[in-house]
Order: sequence, then structure tokens, then C-alpha cells
Amino acid sequence: MYQILSCGSNGQYQLGQGNDEDQFTLRTCEFLQDKEISTTIYSKPLKISCGGNHTLILLEDGDVYSCGNNEYKQICQEDKVQSIFKKIEFEKKIRNISCCWDSSFLVTEYNEVYSCGQGLKGELGLGLQTTSEPELKLVKKFDHNVIDIKCGMNHVIVKLDNAQLYGWGNCRKGQLGETSKKLIKRGSIWEPVLLQMQPVAVEDFLEVGREFTIITSNGQPYVYGKFSDDGLQNQMKDMKDIGQIKTMWASIHFKEVSSNSIKSFGVDSHGQLFKYNIPESDSKGFKFEVGSEHGLLQQNNKLYAWGWGEHGNCGPSLTGNPNTFNYLNQLFPNKEFFDGKIVYFTGGCATSWVCIEL
Repeated sequence: MYQILSCGSNGQYQLGQGNDEDQFTLRTCEFLQDKEISTTIYSKPLKISCGGNHTLILLEDGDVYSCGNNEYKQICQEDKVQSIFKKIEFEKKIRNISCCWDSSFLVTEYNEVYSCGQGLKGELGLGLQTTSEPELKLVKKFDHNVIDIKCGMNHVIVKLDNAQLYGWGNCRKGQLGETSKKLIKRGSIWEPVLLQMQPVAVEDFLEVGREFTIITSNGQPYVYGKFSDDGLQNQMKDMKDIGQIKTMWASIHFKEVSSNSIKSFGVDSHGQLFKYNIPESDSKGFKFEVGSEHGLLQQNNKLYAWGWGEHGNCGPSLTGNPNTFNYLNQLFPNKEFFDGKIVYFTGGCATSWVCIEL
């Protein structure tokens, strides 16, 4: 049995708690199941993906639940806003999910990518004339297995098991790599195209920021987009032994296996770059995830936050400054939740999410 806890920005009910108030401590999410509201679920959550003001949760059984802003039908529900999590009715089993700002993407067991919502910069992938789609519509069925799908603010990249990447959406900053001018309309690519990037093996990394993409190929990182012109590529050329890569909107964070530490590049206006001591003596087992401008680190069964926490996504401040957390602030356990094993956690757009097994 599982519970999902959330905190942070909540103006459109995207925390799934039945209210629209920002939350500065973790609280349980609510699910509509069999016409009853419950704070527990029986299928393990595999992934939580967040748009600007909406949230999707993928469960192990292939079901997807959604909540938050539904103005453009980006959560596939009936009402304009959904205050608690409700199952998306779809006839196929889902294997992966991802969100742009006002749109959502589902990947089926048949390697089909579906999209819905609003995409003014081509991110729906449904052609030049389609900037809004109220129902899930097929973008493309791929001939190879879809290993991953990642979304920035307005661009989407799909990773296949044959080392190829497909992408679409905004390409003004070069986040889709080198692209033919014939394909670009109004600064975007409106349908899936094979990207001219370094080959990406199954074990390689793919991550996206607000307006950039980073991959590894043979262990070497490559950045496409906003960071390409500020010397970051040269700074990263000696990066080796990479165990994890995560991206905020304007920063990149590496876990180095050899040093058991996190090395960060990019914007540090609110403590986003990691320069903190990892709690407890055994730092080898830590994991970390990031949101739009904040990070989360798990050590043993404790979860800490750092970075920009204006909306409560980093928890209550210990220093009196709710905007900048230039230290690791403990989110879980807290006074309300001190039991349960962390099995998943992630960050969204000024939101934090923790799944615990009871």
C-alpha cells in the first residue's frame, strides 16, 4: 500500500490535495477510486510528471492519474480543473509519461506516443495547424522500443533503443540540435523528426532543461541549446564516471560515482547549484532529483531539499528566507509523516513529490 505526499505551488490544484493553497509541508494526495476518495493506492507509482500547473502519475499497472489545470484538456478530464487525482480513461496500457507546460504525453506498450493539451510552439507534434488538442491523439508509432521521453518547456525528445533520438517543438535555442531550415516553421518543428545528435545508447543519459538538451554518448556529455554558447561544453569536457544527470530549468547537475558527490553548472540565483555536505557518513547510497529550480536528495530514508523554495516546495525555512535554501532542508520525515519507506521522489515546477510504502 502506498501514499503520495506533495508540497509547493498549488494555484491550480496541481498537488492533488483538494485545495488550491500553496503547501509548505508535505501532505497526502487524494485519489478518486471506485467513486470514493482515498489517500492510499495499491499499485506502485513509477513516475510523476509535472507541467506548469498540472500533474500526471503513472502506476505500475499501467494506469495514469491526473489533476490540476485542465483548461486545454491537458489532463484528459471533463472539468476545467481537477482538484484530486482521477484516472485517465484510456484503452491502452501506458509505459511512460511526460509533460510540457500546457500539454501531456503518454507512451503505450506498443511504442506509440499520444499527446493532448495546448502547444503553441509545436510541442504537440501533431502538425503545423495543430496548436490545441482536447483528446489524446497519436503523434507517432515508432518501429523501435521507446526507452524514454523527456519534455522541456516547449520541446519534446524521444529516445529509442536503436540509439536514435526523435524530437519536435521549439528549436530557437538549438535544443533540438542542428535542424534543416526547411523543417522549421515559426521557430519550431511541428512533427517528429530524427535528430542530428550524437548516438545515445540505452545506458546513456537524456535530460532536458527549459531550453536545452543534454545527452551522453560513450560517457561524454553533450549540450544542445541555451548552454552551448557560454562555455559549458568546455567546462564539462573532463566529466567522467557519470552516475546520474539531472536538469533544472537553467542548470545541470551530475552525480560523480568516483567522488560520490554532485557537481553543478548554471544559474545559482537561489542556491540551485549543489555545494552542500551530504548528511551522514555513508554518502555512497544517496539519490537525487530536481524540479524547475530546486533539488531533492535522499539519504537512507530521509529526504532533503535545496534551491528556490518560494512556494513551499523546499519545506519551511530554518533561516527565515523562504525563497533561497542554500542548505539541505529536511522534508521527510517531518512532524506529520514519520513512518513509511521512500520508494520514489521527484520535483516539478516548484513542487515536490514523495511516494512512501506503508
